Amino acid sequence: VYLAVPLAEGKWRPETSKVEGMSKAVRVTKDSPVPKLGYVRVHVNPRRHVRATTENWKSHVINVTDDFVAVNKPAGVPTVPTVDNLVESTLFKISHEAMDGAPLFVTSRLDACTSGVVVLGRSTAAASALNKVIREQKQTKVYRLLCQGDVPLGLLRHRYRKLRGRTGPSIKPTLLRNYAENSDYSVATYPSSPWQHAELEVLTCTPVFTAHDSSNDLYECEVRLVTGRTHQIRLQLAALGTPLVGDSRYQPVTGLLDEGPHTPWKTGEGWFGEDPERICLQSSRVAFSL
Repeated sequence: VYLAVPLAEGKWRPETSKVEGMSKAVRVTKDSPVPKLGYVRVHVNPRRHVRATTENWKSHVINVTDDFVAVNKPAGVPTVPTVDNLVESTLFKISHEAMDGAPLFVTSRLDACTSGVVVLGRSTAAASALNKVIREQKQTKVYRLLCQGDVPLGLLRHRYRKLRGRTGPSIKPTLLRNYAENSDYSVATYPSSPWQHAELEVLTCTPVFTAHDSSNDLYECEVRLVTGRTHQIRLQLAALGTPLVGDSRYQPVTGLLDEGPHTPWKTGEGWFGEDPERICLQSSRVAFSL
């Protein structure tokens, strides 16, 4: 439930059916009066994350310090509350079921389908300090994953772009291009270019299952994020032709890269598949110093 109230100069505009001079709608978590010309928004069918209701959240706490709480987030549960679901999130559940209702503050997020280490701040000051470390790329984040194919060791670089204003299965899609230091889509050439640098380092890659058909071989890899783009690991591994096991969203674009407006496979909106409930990707190690 969200509530917005008219400001002192608020006036009803019949031509737009809106109140001019309305405050920003904020989430309401307890009984609140609705003033005249107030605006109420109710999400009657929120997206559920049922696993959040079945977990023993105290068992997911890895460590607690004066400033931070390290948590092992399960797959299938978002890190933070969504616009239509406050309760079924890692942040809310750890606060209310493991930390006696103490306020906690997010520093970084994992996709709902990803599991592993998340660090939450116990104060705004602590969260701000860690966010500064993250922005300056002084934090080390290592992930373990299971993918469909062998991945070469070393640095993996692409150009990355997030598109906006899309609808359907490819809402806010992300695209990759081959890495080039100087090109018409490189920020090194054009600082205002929407194509950002995406880089990770493959530390290890070990076969764990070999099939008669080599295209179905599975490898367990350990990777270190250099940049932290949305869905970066999932996209880069798919672009190599080695998508993560269970990643139904990016398997349809396995081995494909954006090549500009005439890219053969970019024929419509349905570039990507449905969002998965869980994938074989785990945040296994986080290290930083303040």
